[in-house]
Amino acid sequence: MKKFRYTIGDLLSQLRDKGIFDIDQVAFAILEKDGQLSILKKTECDPVTPKDLKLKTSPASIDYELIYDGSILQQSLVSINRNEKWLMKRLKNKGINDATEVFLATYNVTSGLHIDLYNDHMKENSK
Repeated sequence: MKKFRYTIGDLLSQLRDKGIFDIDQVAFAILEKDGQLSILKKTECDPVTPKDLKLKTSPASIDYELIYDGSILQQSLVSINRNEKWLMKRLKNKGINDATEVFLATYNVTSGLHIDLYNDHMKENSK
């Protein structure tokens, strides 16, 4: 480490960048030629996955942008086999009368429709 002028502070900083705040979680650390640190965590410190617990999960899916900056994206509706009538019905169910009220609307097969309005009726803190 001295040869490369790499300090323990550098090591700890790069560990933190990788989400490791306890050096006891590290099995091996390799300082690469480009100065980056490669880490192999101890197996007992690896995060548990649903597969490890034999849990069923929903398939992963991506978000489709349906409305962006108040404009309906027709191609995205086609991609999810929906139309503007379907979208407007969903908006009206949420009390939204026009797509121009919507900053961003996304659709995910797993989680459904997410709508973010320009005016979310959030109260500002007055100081």
